[in-house]
Amino acid sequence: PVGVCSPNQWQISSTSGNWAFTGNPGYNASTFAGNNRVAGEFAWIDFSGTDVGVIMEVEHVDVASLTNSALFFDYFSDLGTYSCASNNILHVEAFDGTAWNSVAVLQLNATGWNTYSYELTGFENGTTAQLRFRGESSGLSCDFYNDLLIDDVKIVEAVYGCTDAAFDNYNASANFDDGSCANTYTLEMEDSWGDGWDGASWTATSTTTGTVFGPYTISYSQGSTNTESFSSVDPCFTVVVGGGSYPWEHTWALQDAIGDTIIFGGDPYIGSWGICVLGCTDPNAGNYDASADIDDGSCS
Repeated sequence: PVGVCSPNQWQISSTSGNWAFTGNPGYNASTFAGNNRVAGEFAWIDFSGTDVGVIMEVEHVDVASLTNSALFFDYFSDLGTYSCASNNILHVEAFDGTAWNSVAVLQLNATGWNTYSYELTGFENGTTAQLRFRGESSGLSCDFYNDLLIDDVKIVEAVYGCTDAAFDNYNASANFDDGSCANTYTLEMEDSWGDGWDGASWTATSTTTGTVFGPYTISYSQGSTNTESFSSVDPCFTVVVGGGSYPWEHTWALQDAIGDTIIFGGDPYIGSWGICVLGCTDPNAGNYDASADIDDGSCS
């Protein structure tokens, strides 16, 4: 969306202090220190003086074309090697037609530039987004070490989905994670005699949450094959196969979402798969490793 003001414009105001669009910030925010962007291409507050209510109001933006509007911007608040007990404060606020409401408050120290995003649904003034950034000093005498910088402000459609590329259902278009990330697995089971798994079963257990998947089996009526699927966000699992008769008849393979085989085996079987940490899992052992998922026999 584009601004509704003509010409497009931003408004600056303050009790004292100012947002600057030229020059070079100081200390670690300098383009010769921790700031890798070009001077003159970002807005910033110089906290070397007295700075109170330093406001930069974004031009009004028509969001009628958006189903779920969201604000994105890049922010720099990095002390680097300098020290101050508290960082200066950035208030992100939206006007609903009656009052300015808080969208977010950032008082943090983070390395370099970082992108922040906030959903604006419920913060609009009708079909218009009216936003402002308000900078405030931490109130400490060392506040001058912490100039605040903003860049690349934009309002876009919020797209919900899995934003972690490590999962099968990763959505490259999503810009807000909806908690749906999961990996999907397919278990293919076979019985060479064609009369089911004779009481045997396949069971996976998450080492993270203890969630059990299964027991899965082939019933007598299913005969030679059965397929089961399950999904999980967990990274590591143990697998146990057994508990029946005629184990030599039973084989299986576990596949990922694109059909590649992860592990396979027969009956009996005890093993694991995933991103697992090996170590001593006995809390009474001298070399107990609380982070270990799978015991590697090293306990002593």
